[in-house]
Amino acid sequence: MYISTALLLMSLLSLSTAESLSEECENIKTMQQFDPVKYFSKSWYATYIMYTSGRIRLHELACLKNTFKLLEINVVREIGSTYIPKNRSFMFSECYINLAHFKNGTGKYTGAARIIDKDERPVRKEFHPTQHYVIHTDYDNYAVVFSCASVPNGRTLSIYKVLSRDPGVRVIRKVTPILKEIGLTLFDFIPIEHNNCVDGIA
Repeated sequence: MYISTALLLMSLLSLSTAESLSEECENIKTMQQFDPVKYFSKSWYATYIMYTSGRIRLHELACLKNTFKLLEINVVREIGSTYIPKNRSFMFSECYINLAHFKNGTGKYTGAARIIDKDERPVRKEFHPTQHYVIHTDYDNYAVVFSCASVPNGRTLSIYKVLSRDPGVRVIRKVTPILKEIGLTLFDFIPIEHNNCVDGIA
C-alpha cells in the first residue's frame, strides 16, 4: 500500500510542489554535497524548536521523533511522532520524500505529508506539500533544518529545528556556530524534552 501511494504522490510532485508555499520558504541557506542516504539512515530527535509562523504552544509538546524507511521505488517514508504530556497522547504523521530530488547534491527537498493515527491509518486522506532545507548536518550526531508546510486551513507553518541522533544529547557546542551563521542563537529556541516518553516510541 505504501509503495502505490508513494508512486502516485511522486508523480504529482514531479510536476509541481502540489501547491506553492509562501516566500518564507525561499532563500534559506542549504547544505551542499548533501548525502540523503546517510541523513535518512537513522532516527532523528528534535531537541530544540523555533516556529517562525503559526501559534503553537511548544511547551505542550515533547518527544519529537522522526524515523525513516526506504521503499523499493527510491522513496523515503518518514514517520513523525510527538507526545502531548497534557493529554498523555501522541500525534503522528507520515511524509513521502523522493530521493531523486537530491541529484544536484543540495540538501533541499519536497515532501507530501498527512496526519495518521498510531496504527498508521490516515486521519485525513489529503496530503499537503512540505518543503525542507538541511542547513547543516554531520549525519552521525546533529542537524539544523528549516521546514515549511502548507496546512489544510490555507496557512503556511514554518519551523527551525535542531536535531540529534540521541534524544539525551543536546549537541549545543556543535550547532551554536551554525546558528550564528544564519543569525540565530539557541536562546531563540524552545528545548524539547525527551524524558518520560511513553510506549517506547521516543
